Amino acid sequence: MAASMHPTGSLLPRQVEESPPDSRAPHILTIVGALTGFSGLLVLLRCYVRLFILRKFMSEDGVIVAAVLCAFGVLACFVGESHYGVGRFSKHIGFEDLQKLSEWMYYHAIIIVLGISLVKVSLALFLLRFAAQNKVLWRVIIGALVFLIVFTIACILTLILQCIPVEAAWNFALKESARCYSMDTYLAIGEFNSAINILTDFVFATLPVFMFSRIQVNKRTRITLMGILSLGYFACAAGIVKTVLQSKIFNESDPYRDCQYLIWNCVELNVGILAASFPTIKPLVKSLIGTTLNVTSGGRYSKRNGPSYPHSSYAMHSLRHNRTANEDGKYTVQVGTSERDRESEEGSEENSNPRTSLSRILQTTEIIVHCEEGVDVGMWPKREIGERV
Repeated sequence: MAASMHPTGSLLPRQVEESPPDSRAPHILTIVGALTGFSGLLVLLRCYVRLFILRKFMSEDGVIVAAVLCAFGVLACFVGESHYGVGRFSKHIGFEDLQKLSEWMYYHAIIIVLGISLVKVSLALFLLRFAAQNKVLWRVIIGALVFLIVFTIACILTLILQCIPVEAAWNFALKESARCYSMDTYLAIGEFNSAINILTDFVFATLPVFMFSRIQVNKRTRITLMGILSLGYFACAAGIVKTVLQSKIFNESDPYRDCQYLIWNCVELNVGILAASFPTIKPLVKSLIGTTLNVTSGGRYSKRNGPSYPHSSYAMHSLRHNRTANEDGKYTVQVGTSERDRESEEGSEENSNPRTSLSRILQTTEIIVHCEEGVDVGMWPKREIGERV
């Protein structure tokens, strides 16, 4: 749980010194902006693949879009906080600025907790589609999903109701008469929530690796998929670093100067988004590679061998052995893909059911051959048939 840092006496308003030094806000915004921009771009590509290539937008895609909106909300909070003290020493933050900074921190904490949880909810919904035939695994994921939702609601309510009335969380004039968590209670709640987040990060980073370790694809594809999904462990590591910094934050004299705790909290969110979205853009990558190869090789035309047609030998084999003339003198040929070409274009997450093989995906093409009078189709050379078809 991201903690708003005003409950501690060490961070309360103090006299402001004149001639404040340069601010580290640009440095902080560059880091956070780059992370957020990268995750936003990847989610945009994911949506493009879903909507325009695969033409099916799943529930987990909608949830990850909400998560990346939270990431941009966190970036907006950083921008607002930079105007009121982030990047500066505490002694150079005035009373009015500190109140505004506390208000931005209040919203910052709620948004980032929601965003981190939404990433794991998206991953859980994704995994559910591949665990349908394994009742034990399906129940584990459902249980984790329910727990995650309840835990997120509890965290958000804890943040919202840290003070009664709520406005006392950032309005120092109301703090004396308000009921707020003590510094020790607030820190204990934050550390407990962070520990639960680390545990759930580890669970949702491990489940995909376990589920797809025996997927029936070639070794290179399997290693690539597991490597991408293992990025979830980096999000888990970021959560550990954040928790260590969180335990020390109320003892720091200048917690706003470098904002290491807040930056690592942002890293946890954005790396989770990246890990959840990388596998989904495989169809786009394959499409771009195919287009590049066609352009660089001059399309399907070979100067040495003339025009080439995929699976032509298989098609002609079917034509010779299975041709059946209909009433119009036409021939119908069913063309199948070869074994090495049967990878699905839907990305790893669409065809990686551990209990099914990718080879069941078959492309079928119907070719109509007009039979010319007095010509035996079965005697045509393969290249001539390809050209006529």
